[in-house]
Amino acid sequence: MKDYQKISSRENQHVKFARRVREGKERDEMFIEGTRLVEEAVAAGVRIKSIFVSEKALENERIVSLLSAIDDSFAVFVLATKIFDSIAETPSPQGIIAVSERPETGRESIESALKSENGVLKIVVGLYSIGNPSNLGAIIRTAEAAGVAGVVTTKGSADPFTPAALRGSMGSAFRVPIWPGVPIDELVRWSRSSELHIAATDIRGSSSYLKIDWRIPRLLLFGSEAHGIPGGLSETADERIGIPMQNGVESMNLAVSAGIMLFEARRQAIVGADRT
Repeated sequence: MKDYQKISSRENQHVKFARRVREGKERDEMFIEGTRLVEEAVAAGVRIKSIFVSEKALENERIVSLLSAIDDSFAVFVLATKIFDSIAETPSPQGIIAVSERPETGRESIESALKSENGVLKIVVGLYSIGNPSNLGAIIRTAEAAGVAGVVTTKGSADPFTPAALRGSMGSAFRVPIWPGVPIDELVRWSRSSELHIAATDIRGSSSYLKIDWRIPRLLLFGSEAHGIPGGLSETADERIGIPMQNGVESMNLAVSAGIMLFEARRQAIVGADRT
């Protein structure tokens, strides 16, 4: 059984380091909070560096079983409830936090997925200036469910590995190939060189998503709910795709829009492109 190290001071170096990770000041680490997210990280093979649990959490059978099942390559720190609460990011913490390395993601992992013949959609989701980490996380979760090749976030978007984004993705960010913080010009050049059709989503898109042959490899670009995709970038795209909506409705939640389009792509991958 793993040895637990008790910490009784908020000024302990490990506690201070965990706070720095939570605040995004340690760019190579992730702050993973909550029983399910830690379980997902372990199952995905994320490299855990340390785990913090509250004293009360050691009365939780699920958490004790999780600690017993994982290896001894990292330290487990037991904190008094008040100290644990001082590093937790959520208002009602579940009593377990992991500090880990970030997944090794980037362009190469997406390129590899695009070449896969294991049922992966030949679609890369591009997220342009998405500032809401919860929304970004929800889109990553939707993208994994649909089976896309990967997700790219542009420079200026929220970090997909922050605590809020990780909660939104419910563990999908541990598994989906993600290429974060890419300058938009670089993304466009890469898409062209990778022979990806560039599709910009637009509320007034000239093509309905129902009339698209989604089997063509694509970079599918989504902009923020507030500002969408800039006109210049939209004009650079090979096509603009929209979702027909009832008159008077001006916008739709971004994760919902992504889900509608991506699952039409998945439907076509399963049954073909007959859109009648």
